Amino acid sequence: SIIYGVSFAILLILLFSYKKNQKTVNGVSYLIFSFLLVWCYEAVAAGLLNLVHIPVNLISVSICDIVVVVILVMTYVKDGKEKQKYYWDYKDIVAVVVVTAVALLISYSRYGGWFEVFRFKSGDGSIHLMWAEDVVRTQTIGSMYFQKMRDGLNLMFFTPFFGTVYYYKIFLASQTFLFALSGITFWALIGEELRSLPKKVIGLILIIIYMLGYPLNNMLYGFTYWGTSILLITLFLYLFKEYRNGNVSFLQLMIASFFTNTALCVCYVYFAPVLFGAQFLYIWIERKGFWKEKILYTVFPLFLAGVLCIVYVYFGIFTSVSAPEPEMEAEVVVEIASTETEVVAEVVQAEVATTGWDGSILSGLALWGLSYYDVYSNFVLLIPFVFVYLWNLLCKRKLDEYIVVFVLTVGYIGLQFVLCLMGYISVYYYNKNYNLLWLLCFAVMVRVIANTEKSQSQFLIAYGLMCSILFTGTLIHVDEKLREQDYSMALDDRAAAYFNLISTNLDIVTDRYNETKMSLLEQDLCNEAAKLTQAGYSVAWVCDWPRFDDFYAITNQIPTWTWDLQIEYSMVENKEVDYALVRRDKGGVTCDADYVDNQKRVFENDYGYIIVVR
Repeated sequence: SIIYGVSFAILLILLFSYKKNQKTVNGVSYLIFSFLLVWCYEAVAAGLLNLVHIPVNLISVSICDIVVVVILVMTYVKDGKEKQKYYWDYKDIVAVVVVTAVALLISYSRYGGWFEVFRFKSGDGSIHLMWAEDVVRTQTIGSMYFQKMRDGLNLMFFTPFFGTVYYYKIFLASQTFLFALSGITFWALIGEELRSLPKKVIGLILIIIYMLGYPLNNMLYGFTYWGTSILLITLFLYLFKEYRNGNVSFLQLMIASFFTNTALCVCYVYFAPVLFGAQFLYIWIERKGFWKEKILYTVFPLFLAGVLCIVYVYFGIFTSVSAPEPEMEAEVVVEIASTETEVVAEVVQAEVATTGWDGSILSGLALWGLSYYDVYSNFVLLIPFVFVYLWNLLCKRKLDEYIVVFVLTVGYIGLQFVLCLMGYISVYYYNKNYNLLWLLCFAVMVRVIANTEKSQSQFLIAYGLMCSILFTGTLIHVDEKLREQDYSMALDDRAAAYFNLISTNLDIVTDRYNETKMSLLEQDLCNEAAKLTQAGYSVAWVCDWPRFDDFYAITNQIPTWTWDLQIEYSMVENKEVDYALVRRDKGGVTCDADYVDNQKRVFENDYGYIIVVR
């Protein structure tokens, strides 16, 4: 852990200090994106290690970091020990502190102090923790491994300090960090464009609103891979912005793009077609006459990254050349009607796994899962800024790093919408695109605001006040209270419709609908079971199935993935496990109550107890 921490820190410092240009540039932005670039490099290094069957762990990744450290030191000495010059703006530091505080507050509301309770709206959170634990166990990686490798390295790094019992706490801390990073990277992308203090304040408010949308939704549902992909796309946008501004050379852009592209492929390849296409078009349109550069960019950052993409994504998923992934469960939403309020969705996880998937891409994209669904409502108030942005670029015939990505993203979404209507793609997969569209719309909105002249400020203020009124009405549930007074006053949630994603997320954070969740007593039982598994014993689950995957993730065990509690209990009757965690009311399990109640107990509380089986 010490070796890895030191090597990572030295690599980050050297990459940050490496002279990119003769200018004095923003220190906060470059530090943040240097951090992400180190992540991208480590992902590529881990992929190469895995291909030649070298274990992926703290030591092997540290050695890879040290190799680049040596190269950077040699370059530093060769260039006359010149360092990059930076300036540090207190407003950037304030923004980072505010964004981090918002992330910690929301995480505290959801997970409790010091991450007491393991809580996700879908099974993805548990699955991703188990995948990270699998990296620790096997020291190998499979397809689309970026985030599970990062989570696995986190578990390895903190194990000497916390042990394996608190793997879930480390994982929840990692989710909180990624959530904070979503806002910090967005500020690093757009902060310099907001030149006046009022505009920086507006930008900070917009970043918080941005975070409360899809980034928060990803944390609540456990969609780690989606959220991390957006971080990498933000890095891509920043690289091209700095290239357009002359702060990054073509060679530096090529090298950084190769690592970013490869990392994106092995993180979540779903967004790769848009990003690869955008880079190709931008370079071939922008670099007129520079045939050598255009061909080099096509071959190095795109083709070589595409080769690793094929190895670790296509072969890894569809032909199982690389290490197979644990099977994922499909999730179904069962709607329970309420007599007075609107329909409340309760998550029911089923044993469908990969049923109906024949291994083809189209068949895989037709699979369903639990997610937030909405076609357009959350984007209505953002559309005017998109039109203004596109109109200005068309009139001025200018090209920037947003326009190509935005146009391709809209086209990508439009094509998938048609395929979704035809039944080839599920709404679950179609809606993933909105993570990227959310980022682009907010980035475009900030750029429009940054370029707003004084003569246009009155309209901007009026529009902002209108949105503020609607947003306030959403937060305090005005429409709902009016319906409670008289149903005819508000037929549906008019104000909340434009902020439905944010409203839904905040309702989840505040537990407004009293969702089924893991209690502190249940968490204590799982923690005691984790101590037993850490000592080398096996523990079965004799409780209701909604916590089955959470239990296995917390106790760092390999699940049977049968989703059949009777088979799970048969392991207890046949003495195939050492211990069993039993809920007092035996909810959802047909078992021999006299048998489990009369076994020796090693721990118990008001929720249940842990019995000795053999």
